[in-house]
Amino acid sequence: LASVSMSQAIRCLTVGDKVLVHSLKSRADLNGAPATLQEWVQEKQRWVLIVTDEPENGGPKKRSVRGERVLVRPENLCAMSVSHELLAAVHAAIDVADVDTVLSRFVEGVFWPQEVAMELMAAAWKTDERLGFVGAKMKHGGVVSALFVGMSECQVMLGIVQAEGMSELAFVDNAAMLLFTFAIDTDNIKALALVYEWNPDFLISRGPDETGIAHSAEAIGALNLGDNEDCGLVIDYAYELAERSGAAACFKYLCKRNDTAKKVHQARRAAQRDAGVAPIRAV
Repeated sequence: LASVSMSQAIRCLTVGDKVLVHSLKSRADLNGAPATLQEWVQEKQRWVLIVTDEPENGGPKKRSVRGERVLVRPENLCAMSVSHELLAAVHAAIDVADVDTVLSRFVEGVFWPQEVAMELMAAAWKTDERLGFVGAKMKHGGVVSALFVGMSECQVMLGIVQAEGMSELAFVDNAAMLLFTFAIDTDNIKALALVYEWNPDFLISRGPDETGIAHSAEAIGALNLGDNEDCGLVIDYAYELAERSGAAACFKYLCKRNDTAKKVHQARRAAQRDAGVAPIRAV
């Protein structure tokens, strides 16, 4: 992964900054945790910080980390706001379809507010359209693909793995959710089709306050919530979000796709029953 050098990180961070912890190995339970910087310890080349809240990464929590005072290397911290310089650099790379720079500079930011990530996705889509690269993977020059890969790498760095209440086979997928949200906002069925091409197991479940939780499952059956024959599809909240957003073309696409998926799911359940295999249920 691309990362900020220590000298860059020290220059970018100051006492009182709000940050997110990422990419720790010995204290992986802190990854994704918000914190406030207290002081720079020169001899240890680390920041003293206070963890201000629990990580919102959906992973298992053995104990609370809120209020902990810890020493962390600057390369394991990212600001909770994106600098104008970094944003401009990513935009410049997108404009010239420099996919390697798009990926490295995006990963350098680690944490990207949704509205900023959406702005970059819109720019990337325009570049791919202009160059005839819509749907192209990063290795073939696709800028949207570079952002998709970058978002996935940032998610790993922040320790975002599972959504609370989901099966252990269901993994949060912020990259697919970013592309999905762009598709719905612009009623772009080409972008929507890419979501399912790049992640065929992508689903959205209904979260708190009618929000959507994006995740990827090993199989649709891994997300069964009950005995209902269609229960594996009930939690796919995508088509409802499209309808609420007024994305008519995307709504039609999703309804058609949902009907197809339902038939596949029912056939799989029938085969499981015939073989005497119990369905996997969420825990």
